Amino acid sequence: MRPQIVARCTIDVGAAQSSTMDLKGAEAVMLIMPPAWTAADITFKVGLVPEQLQDLFNNDGLQRVVKVAAGRNVQLSPSLIAGFRYIAIVASVTQAAARALTLVGMFRGK
Repeated sequence: MRPQIVARCTIDVGAAQSSTMDLKGAEAVMLIMPPAWTAADITFKVGLVPEQLQDLFNNDGLQRVVKVAAGRNVQLSPSLIAGFRYIAIVASVTQAAARALTLVGMFRGK
């Protein structure tokens, strides 16, 4: 079994972007949504350093969007944000209250 990392972030009340998480080389594999979530899809900002996060796009030039819902665990493709150390989650609408999200990542290898 590969070791796992759990990173937590918060989207503040009236905000859409979370605090920045350090994945420390792990691949993000699951997002645990809070039970109270103002309905919104999510996108990601990623980077190699926390001060230079940029929106994440696929090879076709489309922004990566993940459909989420309150209180759900959402499986992420490990390749979704592969290669990036820092990530922030961005909701498509501002949140009505502070929201705590959990990102589960796995390290490659044995």
